[in-house]
Amino acid sequence: MTPTAAATAAVTPVPSAGERRRRRVRRVRSGIWNALAGHGLALTVPLLPAAPSGEPSAVYGVGFVIAQLVLATAVVALGITRTLRRDGANSVGLAIGWIAGMPVAAVAGVALLFALGAM
Repeated sequence: MTPTAAATAAVTPVPSAGERRRRRVRRVRSGIWNALAGHGLALTVPLLPAAPSGEPSAVYGVGFVIAQLVLATAVVALGITRTLRRDGANSVGLAIGWIAGMPVAAVAGVALLFALGAM
């Protein structure tokens, strides 16, 4: 008797529905935290050229808007790429994190803008 190909192939167990759900939740959370970290960078990176300049509030304002546009572009590009790679959970997390972080980043950016203007 010779074994069939199906009998000799390594069978990978199918994860349970609960395990798949936990993995998706982790991927969504990962996307949310990545987008929020991007907002943090978009808030702080424009401070580097603004601090030594003569008009720090103007330089920071322009840099902040540019950084947010770059972040939005990156979130859309990563979301499309992850969706095409069948990782929709991470794409959803990126979108949620970007949308949730935008109001907070806007308020923090305006506060930094006023603080730099008072210098």
